[in-house]
Amino acid sequence: NYFSTEYGKRYESYKYFSFHYSYISLVLGLNWKPVSPAAAGKHLVELGIAAGPARVNLNSQNYLSSTLSPELRKMSWSCNGHAAYDYSWTRYISLGIFIGYQYLRASFPGATFVSERQEFWPQGQNSSSAVRFTRRTEFTIPGHRVLLDGKTFGFRVGVRF
Repeated sequence: NYFSTEYGKRYESYKYFSFHYSYISLVLGLNWKPVSPAAAGKHLVELGIAAGPARVNLNSQNYLSSTLSPELRKMSWSCNGHAAYDYSWTRYISLGIFIGYQYLRASFPGATFVSERQEFWPQGQNSSSAVRFTRRTEFTIPGHRVLLDGKTFGFRVGVRF
């Protein structure tokens, strides 16, 4: 909220921010197949675990610039495990399914930013005829922890050379 002494009215923001988290990780792991592919025939079961570093990005389309500052990136660790079943259609191509679990958490410290664009309207008015203006606004993202872990599942396509 903002009170304008020039207009004698109270103004409020009509833009809200929503943060989007994305990550990229490089994991190294081990896969275990209880039966060798040659002995399994057309059916193959696999268990696997992996771990490695991950970079978590915090982004908001309304306020934050596309170039991320260090406060908006956090390095963390990612771990995952999976179980998979593959069916070999031919000697060189297989199709399968997998289920798994991913563990990824990141803690972001509090950070303060300045927004160059902030539109306001008189409180209680939400129409196109309302007076709007732009001003610089400072806002603070409080420190918080992000949980990006959970169940995963999907399809697999395998190509053997």
